[in-house]
Amino acid sequence: MSDKEVYAASMTLVDILKAHQEIARALDSSVPNQNDYRFAGLATIVEVAEALQNLPWRPWRARDRRPPTEDELEAALPELADAAGALFRMVVNLGIPPECFARACEEHIAEKWRRINLGVDR
Repeated sequence: MSDKEVYAASMTLVDILKAHQEIARALDSSVPNQNDYRFAGLATIVEVAEALQNLPWRPWRARDRRPPTEDELEAALPELADAAGALFRMVVNLGIPPECFARACEEHIAEKWRRINLGVDR
């Protein structure tokens, strides 16, 4: 594993968001809307749709009523990473501190487990 791969594999959510803050600072500020949260939000939606194009997502289609193949997952994975990156850029572009977003994600997971344990979500 290269140094870059080791670094990337050990990054926390806060580290990833801080990396996206650096990316935002490095972009050409003369380009209109370069760091607009709305464009990043739209990009998140588009990238998720691109991921779905590689997966069996249509429940009404008989051949799509199956788990994705390894090839389909391999094709969808970069698009899902793009979607996550766009979402992280949206968080950065909104000015939300990385630690606050990470805490909100942790609270979300805790709430999901609370609801599962209560039998509300199954």
